[in-house]
Amino acid sequence: MYQKLPSLFFIFLLMQFMLPARAQIQTTKKLFSSLPSSYTGITFRNDIQENNNLYYYTYEYLYIGSGVSTGDINNDGLQDIYFCATTGFNKLYLNTGNMQFKDISETAGISGELGIKTGVNMIDINDDGWLDIVVSKSGPFDTQYRKKIIYINNKDLTFTDKAKEYGLDDASYTTQTYFLDYDRDGDMDAFLINHPPTFSSTMVVNAKMENGKMVMIDDTTSQYISHRLYENKDGHFIDISKKAGVISHAYGLSVSITDFNKDGWPDIYVANDFKKPDYLYINNHNGTFSEKLTDYFHHISLSSMGSDVGDFNNDGLEDLFVADMAIEDPVRQKQLYVPLRNYDMYQLMQKFGLYYQYPHNVLQLNNGNGTYSEMAYHAGVAETDWTWSPLIADYDNDGWKDIYITNGLRRDISDWDYREFYMDSINKVMAKGSKVNLAEWFSHIPSVRIQNYFFHNNSTLKFDNYSQTWSDAPPSFSNGAAYADLDNDGDLDLVVNNNDDEAFILKNNQNEINPSQYLRFRFFQNSEMKQEVYGTIVKLFDKKGNLQMQHYNPQRGYMSSSEHFLHFGTGAEKEIQKVEITFPSGKQIVMNNVPVGQVLTVFESDATMLPQAEEKNSFLFTETTKENKFNYTHKEGDFIDFKREPLIPYKCSRKGPYYAKADVNGDGLEDIYIGGTVGNDGTLMMQNTVGGFTKKIQASFIKDKAFEDGGAVFFDADGDKDMDLYVVSGGAEFPAGNALYQDRLYINDGKGNFTRSVNAIPKAMNNGSYVIAADFDADGDVDLLVGGAVSPGKFPKHDKHMILQNNQGVFKDVTDTMAPELNNAGIVNYAAWGDMDGDNKSELVINGEWMPLMIFKWENNKLVNKDAAVTFQDKNKNIINTTLSNITGWWNTLKLVDIDNDGDLDIVAGNRGTNSRIFADINEPCTIYAKDFDSNGSYDAILGTYIQGKCYPIYHRDQLLDQIPMMRKKFYRYHLYSVATLDNIFTEEQKKGMDVYKAACFQSGVFINNGNNSFKFEPLPEIAQLSYISDMLIEDFDKDGIKDIVIGGNCYDAEIGTGNYDAMASLFLKGEGNGKFTANTNTGMNTKGEVRKIIPVNDKTFIFLKNNAPAQIFSLK
Repeated sequence: MYQKLPSLFFIFLLMQFMLPARAQIQTTKKLFSSLPSSYTGITFRNDIQENNNLYYYTYEYLYIGSGVSTGDINNDGLQDIYFCATTGFNKLYLNTGNMQFKDISETAGISGELGIKTGVNMIDINDDGWLDIVVSKSGPFDTQYRKKIIYINNKDLTFTDKAKEYGLDDASYTTQTYFLDYDRDGDMDAFLINHPPTFSSTMVVNAKMENGKMVMIDDTTSQYISHRLYENKDGHFIDISKKAGVISHAYGLSVSITDFNKDGWPDIYVANDFKKPDYLYINNHNGTFSEKLTDYFHHISLSSMGSDVGDFNNDGLEDLFVADMAIEDPVRQKQLYVPLRNYDMYQLMQKFGLYYQYPHNVLQLNNGNGTYSEMAYHAGVAETDWTWSPLIADYDNDGWKDIYITNGLRRDISDWDYREFYMDSINKVMAKGSKVNLAEWFSHIPSVRIQNYFFHNNSTLKFDNYSQTWSDAPPSFSNGAAYADLDNDGDLDLVVNNNDDEAFILKNNQNEINPSQYLRFRFFQNSEMKQEVYGTIVKLFDKKGNLQMQHYNPQRGYMSSSEHFLHFGTGAEKEIQKVEITFPSGKQIVMNNVPVGQVLTVFESDATMLPQAEEKNSFLFTETTKENKFNYTHKEGDFIDFKREPLIPYKCSRKGPYYAKADVNGDGLEDIYIGGTVGNDGTLMMQNTVGGFTKKIQASFIKDKAFEDGGAVFFDADGDKDMDLYVVSGGAEFPAGNALYQDRLYINDGKGNFTRSVNAIPKAMNNGSYVIAADFDADGDVDLLVGGAVSPGKFPKHDKHMILQNNQGVFKDVTDTMAPELNNAGIVNYAAWGDMDGDNKSELVINGEWMPLMIFKWENNKLVNKDAAVTFQDKNKNIINTTLSNITGWWNTLKLVDIDNDGDLDIVAGNRGTNSRIFADINEPCTIYAKDFDSNGSYDAILGTYIQGKCYPIYHRDQLLDQIPMMRKKFYRYHLYSVATLDNIFTEEQKKGMDVYKAACFQSGVFINNGNNSFKFEPLPEIAQLSYISDMLIEDFDKDGIKDIVIGGNCYDAEIGTGNYDAMASLFLKGEGNGKFTANTNTGMNTKGEVRKIIPVNDKTFIFLKNNAPAQIFSLK
């Protein structure tokens, strides 16, 4: 017993022991060794027994596998293992020590009987101190073969099915049965995730009109399909699904149970496959739940499978991982069917309320403010093939939670060549009445075993793929998995249920390779050790102030449950300074100076209700919600760029709103113009003396509402001392050369009334983007720089950039004579003037898409592009000395400011972000090959991204053939296309004369000015790379003398294979004074949607302009 703990607690140490070995374990130098059945005694195989009556096309759920559960069934201190078999009989293995097991299935009476067995859960359902076994079932058979089984532990290594007595002999099509104390009455209730009988029935969407919108409704009439909630009433379970509000009609594959909204009550996240979205059932504390998915998550996975929760960044907040079926291997990516590549289908899903769903794993980062940021691509865990079970745990005991993932499908039923050619031939034979030999049929379906994944947490919001480094297990068809310390050596071993292979027993060799420490916990209501306390939260604080947090719930991953312990790795720490344990009741136990290397059993009866410190609102910002403050809503048009150019990676038509700010009526208050969209005129908001704004109607703006406004600027165009308005016309919606691309100049009468000038600016039908005003020729009047946006229909070519010289109120395009190198820029998004080299003369700095940052300096009355040296890090953190011209990106914005307080201007640049399937690095740039390859008048831009060292096109074969039909002869089979890189899609002859575009950096960051025409690129914090940055304000917001950054971001323009950039609508970065920043997501600046611009009204009030949404106003406290 640990004597230094307070005597109030009864806590004991579970002694570790090893029984004499009957054979020597042969381990590798890898973290995990796959032990052979000849040693472990575990010979279980989940063989799928197919016949003429039962195979994939008669029962489509046949290959989804079965679960595994670990637990100590005989209370001897060793973890035993129960396996479910899909079509065979289940097995129970007794742990005899030293990673060896005895099959006691026959004598234990736990076969699972006939029928399709799915999930398994070990839980002490009758609170007698002995683990029972709950088996879920499904299948296309009579209801008697689907009834759940509750194997009650007879305490003598035998079990008796008492499901009927407990009221849980439910005959639904069940994937898994979960337990939670949803009503906090001290006993465990049951939640069943179920599914329709066939795949086709999962596709049925019922909808109705509600408040002018189409919303999804669930079919409440079909029996055995809906997820179900059973309340435990004195040991008998009663179906309260309808009353509780959890009736549904979806293909549920897993559940994650935790307190998502931090109110002390368990909530339920349901991962649903196919097109029905996942559900987040928030506990209402009154026996009911409310579905609130869209309040918390910006997008979700499409084909949701297994799931798990865990605090992977050690901030004390639990994050969520949900598995999908995106493929990492570039060949399999193109060879296998991937859903949702059709934009029309995507729009239809939005219309019917199916939310934003994308076909890849999601890792939802808990922001601590009631929202989550999805970041799987940034973290490197988005693509793991046909994924089933994710298990988040600290496998190397370093104090950071890693991820183990099982994957694989018995047959590649989504193989395109099989679907389009072999299957078509078989259907034709069957249509003629001929019989098809089943074995021959199946022989044509590819069957490829896949390596399971290990992701090592590197503590930087990223994971390293250690699949080969950590494990010697062979490729497999793996489904259910569980972790447990099977040999009581203080690290987590793994058990994996495989289809058509023996199960994996993966021994963790951490103690042999690199001994590290751990701390493990068990939780009971009292010292009788009969009732466990699910949902207990443990926080560990080490002497350095580092935090770890977990909540106790062994039901994790897919169809499975893990050990009934809470395991923490503590690295080299020998003692934990403070352990804080909080039970669902709110009672707490706090321990100080706890030695590691032990298992602590903790009793809620020893806990007390500790006084809670009053939470003080320390938010830096507060939102102003008064309508009269700034009542403006942006309305985006419905133009779809992908209809005109199907292969472009993102839309170019929805970059607004833009704004301009100035005192237009001479009252000393700055007013704001916000650009309009097609069919919606620009808006002039006049500021009043109390800081509010009201709209002032302008007839000239209404007359021009057919235009799409780009950038805008107030300046004195005609020298009459008032603010006139130049508005760029853009949007890319119209054909090239359309009259609606003509920019506009509006002349102010001095009172804030504007009239469009007809002849003051050149006739130029360019698709424009941005405009800035400055007297660049030093003649006393204000000139203009107008950036060109994408050339309509010819992505990623840019339209014309213009230098407009002011000659007494008449503007002339002098680009070719004064700035000819400007024509070499890409799609310009932002520009600024500033003295970059300390010569008391301003340089022009621009950035944009498919281009680098460019610095133009005056030489001989011309703006000349001056490249600069840059120190840059590649993806492997190697230092590379290069130049600005090589740091091409999809840049959106920039600010010139002395960020490191050394007296010169640095460049803070906002980019697209790294949270995308499209990858960019200086050595492996995202690349486009473009020209009219098939001479049909269209400009074909073929985008490639690097995967495993080669640049592959991002498109599916059919997408490419739709754009360039002549390629069908070359790629007449999907496999031929799947192995093709971007470079060998085309012949050398076809590549002649093509344009090549590259983007080498998607990170946002600071170009620290070193002087002497050189910079060092310092990326912004990892969390700032999770999304698109469209605007920034840089000020000392917290008044500590150091400049901070407020970021506005997100963009919903990407093609659906990538999905919305939605992880960061706003973010506060606290400056450190050296060009580095610390992110804070909990400042009170809670925004959603797409922030395009941040308008400083004064030094304390800021307006966030959003695309297709109302503006938000925040003020500094």
